[in-house]
Amino acid sequence: MTSLLDAIFATSIGGLFLITIFTTLFNLQASSQDTTFHVTLNNAAEVQYQEIDNCLGKVGAGVYSGQILVAEPDSFVFKTKYDLINDIMGSVINTISISLGDSTSQGIPIKIMQNGVPLPGSNVPLWLRDLNFSYYDIDENQITTPGDSLSYIRLLKTDLQFAFETSYVGPGERNIITNLTFWKYFINFYL
Repeated sequence: MTSLLDAIFATSIGGLFLITIFTTLFNLQASSQDTTFHVTLNNAAEVQYQEIDNCLGKVGAGVYSGQILVAEPDSFVFKTKYDLINDIMGSVINTISISLGDSTSQGIPIKIMQNGVPLPGSNVPLWLRDLNFSYYDIDENQITTPGDSLSYIRLLKTDLQFAFETSYVGPGERNIITNLTFWKYFINFYL
């Protein structure tokens, strides 16, 4: 009888030990996947940042009046003599627009267009959830009605939010979220 109780006790202790090991392995795998998702999301944020920053660096280049055409919270349109498609400074004034594309399962793409033609490599959905532009004047005061104050805009704040659904199993939703905020002074207005 004693050996039977010892066997049952040993089996239950062994079972608890196995449950602990499998739970730890599952948590390690979930943590590893989350880390991979973070790295992927940060890389996507960097790609989108570089693309937008490159475009915003050309605002008003070679254009002396009416450089900004549209300034909305989710879209920005400006003029420049820089040809973003061929990556050269030209003599023709180009109209560049930055806005959100149509939502997909992988996020919302940022549409960057030059004279109505998409830039190569843009309009790729990289887990973007939200894009928001805020506009400021030369004294860094926020312009609350940018559409009425286009000639006063000298600074742009861009907020990007990226989200990735994880493999979390349980109640509620758990997404990995990366927020990216950057500022861009329109230095071409002063040259």
